[in-house]
Amino acid sequence: MKKIFTVVFLIIAFVLCVLPLSGCGDKKTYVEEDMSFALTNKTTVMGIPLNLVLDASSGIELKEDGTFVLNLMLNDGAPQLLNNYFDLEAMSKADLSGFINAYVKPIFPGFTLDDVKGSLDLIKNSLGTEIVGLDFEDENVKKLVESLETTGKINSDLVIPEGLGIRYTSFYEIKTLKSETTGKEYTAIFTDKYSEGGEPYFVLTMDTDSESGKKTLNMRVEFLNLTLNLLQR
Repeated sequence: MKKIFTVVFLIIAFVLCVLPLSGCGDKKTYVEEDMSFALTNKTTVMGIPLNLVLDASSGIELKEDGTFVLNLMLNDGAPQLLNNYFDLEAMSKADLSGFINAYVKPIFPGFTLDDVKGSLDLIKNSLGTEIVGLDFEDENVKKLVESLETTGKINSDLVIPEGLGIRYTSFYEIKTLKSETTGKEYTAIFTDKYSEGGEPYFVLTMDTDSESGKKTLNMRVEFLNLTLNLLQR
C-alpha cells in the first residue's frame, strides 16, 4: 500500500511541479475542432495502471481555441480503496512542512499550510491547477484543513471524500518535429509557453491508432516512471 500512496503522491507532484514550468513561443497551431482523449490501461505510474483509481471521465481535451485541459478524477471505488489501505496512523505522523518548503514554496511564493484554501486558490489563479470536488463545508474536509493548518499534518481519522480530482487548464500548440536520428517527422503537442530554442516540460506526441483510426496522445516521464497513453473518444 505504500506503493499506492507513492503513486498518488507522484500524480500530485507531476501536476503541481512539472506541468507549469515553461517559457514563451510565437506562431500557434491548434486542432480544427475540439478533441477529447481518454486514458487507456497503458497509462501507468511505477507500472501500476492509473485506471485502477481514475474515473473514465479522466483525460485530456484539446480545444480549437488553443485551450488545454487535463482532468484526473478519482473513480467511485478509489476513496474507499485509499481509506481502507492507507496506514493513516503512520501518515498522520509525517510533517508535510518539509515537502512544502522544498518543492512547493519555490514555485508558489506565498503558499502556506496556515491557509489551505487561500493557498489552493493561489495555485488555481496563477497556474490553472485546481482540486475539483473539494467541499470546504464537508465535515471531513474541515477536519483535514484544521489539522493541516494547526499541525502541518493530516488527521489520523482522515476520510477521503468522493468526487475528488485534479484539473489543469492551460493552452497548447501543435508542432511538427523531425527526429535527428531517424529523420522521421512526428506531431507534438506543446503545452503552456516555451522559450526560443527550448521546449516545455510537458510535451505529448500525437499519432493515429492503426486499428481504430482514432488519434492517440503519448508521453513518457522517466524520472517519475510515468507513461501517458490516451485514445480519442
